[in-house]
Amino acid sequence: MTPQTSPSIALFGAGPEAERWVCALAGQASLVAGSVAQADAVVLGPGAQEPLSVAREALRGGLPVLWACGRLPNPWQLAALDRLSASGGPLLRFHGPFQYRGGFALLTRFLGGPEPLWRPSYLRLLSGASGRLEDAATEALALGQALLTAEAEQVTAVAARQDNGEPRALFLTVHYGRGLIVECTASLAEAGRSELVVAMPGRTLTIQTTGKGDRIRIVPSGQRGATCPQERVLTAPNADPVIEEARRFVEAVANHDASPGNSDRWLKVAALWWAARQSLSSGAPASVDPPPFEDAETPPFKLIEGGGRAARISTGRRLALVAS
Repeated sequence: MTPQTSPSIALFGAGPEAERWVCALAGQASLVAGSVAQADAVVLGPGAQEPLSVAREALRGGLPVLWACGRLPNPWQLAALDRLSASGGPLLRFHGPFQYRGGFALLTRFLGGPEPLWRPSYLRLLSGASGRLEDAATEALALGQALLTAEAEQVTAVAARQDNGEPRALFLTVHYGRGLIVECTASLAEAGRSELVVAMPGRTLTIQTTGKGDRIRIVPSGQRGATCPQERVLTAPNADPVIEEARRFVEAVANHDASPGNSDRWLKVAALWWAARQSLSSGAPASVDPPPFEDAETPPFKLIEGGGRAARISTGRRLALVAS
C-alpha cells in the first residue's frame, strides 16, 4: 500500500453507533466486514465482539488498530496489547471524543509543554453519562491525563447508589504531583451535561459543552456575579469526533505513521480506573480479571497506597492500589 492508495479497513461493530463509523470511513477507505486477513488496518467500533482477541490478532499481523468500542481493557490486558505495538510496531490508538472539543484545543495550548503558560491548582470534571458509567469515568480520567504533565500518585473513589444498589454516580479524586488534584464526576442523573473547571492563580476557566460548541468562561479571581466587566465568554465549535477520528486514523494508515499512537496514556488511565474500582470495593475483595493471554505480564506501574480499603487478589496477597 502506498500513501496514495485507499487503505482497506476491517470494521468490527454492531448497532447505530457502529453505523456512524461506517459513514465516517466511507469515501476514505475500503471497508471489509469483519475480516482481519483481508485488511490493512482494523477499527473496533461500538458493539464489537471479543475486541481483545481481534486487536491481538491484528497487531501480531502488523496491522494498525483503532480501539473505539468504548469499554477500556484492564491494565494487564492493555499492557499486553501495548507491548505488541511498542518499539516501532503497528499503530495502536484509543479514541477519546474529548480531543475534538474546541475547549480542549484551547487548554492544550495553555497547559501543554514543558513551560506551560498556565499552571492549574485543581481541575473539576463533570461527565453526564448517557450509557455506562465506566465509560464516562474513564474518559474523564483520560481528559485529565491529556491535559496534565504531572504524574498521578493516588486515586480514591466513592459511588452514589440507587435503591437497587447499582451506582448512579461515581466520584473520583486523583492526586498528582505538586499537590495538584483532579476531581471527576460521572453521573447518570446529568446525562448530556459536560463541564470542566480549571482553577489557576489569578483566574478560573469554565468550559460547558452545548449543542453549538464549547462555551468558555474566563473569570479573574475575586470577581463575583453572573457577569462582570472583566469576564470573557467565548464559544469554540466542536468537530464531529467520529468523523475526525476516522480521518486521522485513515491518514495514519495510508502514510504508515505510528505517531498518533496513544496507548501509553490509556495504559495510565486503565491503571487509575482499576485502582478506583478497588477503592469502590467497600472492603470486600474486588474482582480482578485474569490476564487474557499466556504472555501477559503485570504492567510496569508504581504501587501506591490509596482509597482506604484493601484490595486482594486470588493469592491472598495484599495489593496496594495501582497508579500510573
